[in-house]
Amino acid sequence: MNEQQIRQLDFSSLLVFLHLVRHRKATRAALEMGLTQSAVSHALKRLRAVFADPLFLRQPHGLEPTAKAMHLEPIVQQAIDLLSHAFETLDEFNPRKARATIKIAAHDYDLCSVLPKLLPVLRDQAQGITVQASSIDGASVAARLDDRQIDLALGYSSTLGKRLVAEAIYSEQYCVVARTGHPLTSGSMSFIDYADAAHLLIATDGRLRGLVDKALEKHGLARNAATIVPTFFLGLAILRQSDLIATIPSRVASAYQTAFDLVSIPLPLDVPAFPVLAIRHQREQNNPMHRWLIGLMFDLLQSGSDHHSSVDPEQGNLRP
Repeated sequence: MNEQQIRQLDFSSLLVFLHLVRHRKATRAALEMGLTQSAVSHALKRLRAVFADPLFLRQPHGLEPTAKAMHLEPIVQQAIDLLSHAFETLDEFNPRKARATIKIAAHDYDLCSVLPKLLPVLRDQAQGITVQASSIDGASVAARLDDRQIDLALGYSSTLGKRLVAEAIYSEQYCVVARTGHPLTSGSMSFIDYADAAHLLIATDGRLRGLVDKALEKHGLARNAATIVPTFFLGLAILRQSDLIATIPSRVASAYQTAFDLVSIPLPLDVPAFPVLAIRHQREQNNPMHRWLIGLMFDLLQSGSDHHSSVDPEQGNLRP
């Protein structure tokens, strides 16, 4: 069949064809499909024109399928079955059978919170799923999601527009880290002590201001940024051998402070906890694999989270 003939077909006509083959009577086919006999006749007329064959011959006992109709019947049935199966499995996802690469963009400290917990479970439950992680660039997240360069962005929250969907996978708060034996960790640190200390800023996206700076501004203070680095682990290595302090997510501090011989203390400022988000394009909102993956991340990281909720991505940047 050429493309023009295919365009003349519709699934309603193909269903009429299958009912006529099965029942051999137009009245019975019309009754079972909830159509008028006129509608069945018009469908049969279209099919005859497309296939250049009468398809059914009138006999005393009913409609007799032609040889071409009998040849077409299993092919048409297979096409209908495939479409029906597609609808039935549209929302199903079997991680053990999945074969895909999931591209995730995030700051390295968000990746450090998520991937060490996520990857072992994927190796156990979904060995066909490969995770490709990349660093996040706040200015390009929306564009990268638009262009399918990434599937998910983690931890980022800004004015991303209504075409993106954000869900909280866990709650995070900040703490202060410094080398073991740092003088500021031996007693109670005031917010004035905190502001005056020499700070190491981890600016993975180049931004130097965030929630902490806004909280200090309420007291007329600002952080003393002595060193600025672009990556999390470089920052931890510097802290280990200096008298700098840094403000980082508490989950990451808990996971890595022993390895870098650091200690953590509470942030001496009133900075509320914030949600770490999984952000995707709205076209993927009903993607069963994405829903499964985000649900898995939530389940693995929900300790400390209030609930699994959708979040409006049109809010301020959440940076330390």
